[in-house]
Amino acid sequence: MVKTQFGASIKTLRTDNGGEYKNAKLAAFCSDQGIQHRLTPPYTPELNGLAERMNRTLVESARCMLQHANLPHEYWGEAVMCANYIRERLPTQAYEMKKSPFEVCTGSKPNVGHLRVFGCEAYAHVPKAKRQKFDAKAVRCRLLGYDVFNQGYRLEEVATHHVFVSRDVKFNETRFPDASADPKETRESYDVTLSPDVTSSTPYGSSAATDNDATDDASMDSGSSDEVDEATRDESAPPADADQHDEADDEYVPSGSKRHDRSPSLEELTSQRRSKRQTTPTRRWWEAAHFAHVAASVGELPTTYRQAMESDNMSEWMKACESELESLRENETWDVVKLLEGRKAIGSKWVFKVKEKADGSIDKFKARLVAKGFSQQYGVDYEETFAPVAKFASIRILLSLAAQYSLDLQQMDVKTAFLNGTLDEEIYMKIPEGLDVNNGDSKSGPLVLRLKKSLYGLKQAPRLWNKTFDDFMLSNGFNKSEADHCIYSKRTDDDLMFISLYVDDLIMASNCPRLMKATKNALHGRFKMSDLGSLQYCLGIQVERSTSGSVFIHQQKFLQSVLVKFRMEHCKPVKTPQEPGQRLSKTMSPVTEEEHLDMESVPYRSAVGCLMYLMVATRPDIATAVGAASQFLERPGRQHWNAVKRIFQYLQGTQDFGIHYERVERSVCGYSDADWAGDVDTRHSTSGYCFLLNNGIVSWKSHKQRT
Repeated sequence: MVKTQFGASIKTLRTDNGGEYKNAKLAAFCSDQGIQHRLTPPYTPELNGLAERMNRTLVESARCMLQHANLPHEYWGEAVMCANYIRERLPTQAYEMKKSPFEVCTGSKPNVGHLRVFGCEAYAHVPKAKRQKFDAKAVRCRLLGYDVFNQGYRLEEVATHHVFVSRDVKFNETRFPDASADPKETRESYDVTLSPDVTSSTPYGSSAATDNDATDDASMDSGSSDEVDEATRDESAPPADADQHDEADDEYVPSGSKRHDRSPSLEELTSQRRSKRQTTPTRRWWEAAHFAHVAASVGELPTTYRQAMESDNMSEWMKACESELESLRENETWDVVKLLEGRKAIGSKWVFKVKEKADGSIDKFKARLVAKGFSQQYGVDYEETFAPVAKFASIRILLSLAAQYSLDLQQMDVKTAFLNGTLDEEIYMKIPEGLDVNNGDSKSGPLVLRLKKSLYGLKQAPRLWNKTFDDFMLSNGFNKSEADHCIYSKRTDDDLMFISLYVDDLIMASNCPRLMKATKNALHGRFKMSDLGSLQYCLGIQVERSTSGSVFIHQQKFLQSVLVKFRMEHCKPVKTPQEPGQRLSKTMSPVTEEEHLDMESVPYRSAVGCLMYLMVATRPDIATAVGAASQFLERPGRQHWNAVKRIFQYLQGTQDFGIHYERVERSVCGYSDADWAGDVDTRHSTSGYCFLLNNGIVSWKSHKQRT
């Protein structure tokens, strides 16, 4: 395989003294191929360190997988093979750019969309030809791993302990079948037979022509190509919707012709009593795909300073922390003092983030020191806290005007914006990790930081920053909009300048390069700024400018990440965000304890939150559907969740949708309408409106009437 697939030749084979390596057949093969076979002395594993260390890594992973799935040691062989399959697709420091072994060998990045939790509950589809009319459409199984040769999931039937391979599988990653039965007493296992048609096809509807992954990964990118419907929670019956495949997909059939002996238990693994209670469900299954995407680039983001200093990206995080502390020193944010008697110092923590470019590549590593403002006391440490930000409607109007008048669009970012506000209150903070300060002696009391300038995390920090920026803009001849206090304008003769402020992100539009440059210089002189050039990506919105001056805004990058986060990246597109005639109601909310448990692991709030951000920014077409789903955040039911997934399906087929602003004659047009007692619970009506500026929509809303 090494020679055929990779064009390399094996010169030396190094193994231990295991009997499987000391036989005439292997010796003859090595002799024929010119391979030198070296053996290590007995009981000296350190002489074969690379292999032994990898064995330890795989065994540790397998041990955790067995414990999490509540499986006995007899499954160790399956767990090790599954751990190895996953390990091959994880980034490693051994290769340049932290590539995975899979990518180094094949030249393409691995697809991890098909990975599922080891040992979780699964329902494998039974082909029509292999069941009677009233037989179950699916068989209850547990996931054992992945078969790279047959391109399917390796499963064990719970009732009979038969092992087989199938691609048509539904997973419930929050449940793990009980494995209390002794596997040694099970019936023989069986494998699968593959027809030529299946071998040459691309399972799950994925396209081999457009996928960069190798065949085995491309073929297993999802447990279901249509929707991510969870299996039923009924332990005794398979899900009713498991039969969602055409007859052409019925090629994976248990043959019962080949015996598959399970690996014996390890001698060093002693038997132990295992709890028979149900394993606690994995609460965050929907984030697995997103985590895999992040891990492939920078690994898991650290949550503490210690984690950052012990991570693979320690040098990058250290530079980011040093840069943050240097900014704080230059800004004269604090003084080191002794804590006065009777006063309390608030804590602090580090927040780490990787900033991405519009194309998803890494821009920079960022570290921010944040005060623990939740421990502040009202009237002592702070008073007023409100701070405005630019409305999305205002930003869209600004972009529409930029298209109409051919204004140049630029973007700037304020570095450590919240540090520019001067505090009126006296606030003390404990010395953070990473800051080298002599902490004094116990007699004179500990040293703390007395804050002079605002700091991220303080309750009044946003307000102080907004006031500082507002004073600066007004002193430089800008006027503040009465409708939106974060929109500033300046006009001199025929020169025009607009600036929108959203926390620390600035969008600038002007028809005069001289005025644009002068404004940038003034901002650089007062604040620490990053000039990001032409506006391309801001607040999760991608901005495209054509040669004719028209502006197109969309959120395709954000939408793709959301689809991956909720396992909907391979769902079947639909043409409308709502089922025709569908009316959601409170009667669809859970009533029984079973129904409540069924919805516990569903990320309903998170999904609706992501959809809301899409809706308020660039997608007015989903406003009504999202508004209906958002009414059931407290007690969502299965039908409510299906309605949310319907919106995802609609977005899957309309990822390239956005808003287009053209250079046309100025015009304002508005539309408004309402249904009649459409809410089945209260009989309230739902109103909606939208306003277009120069043929491009800038404002919209869909909401239920109060009376």
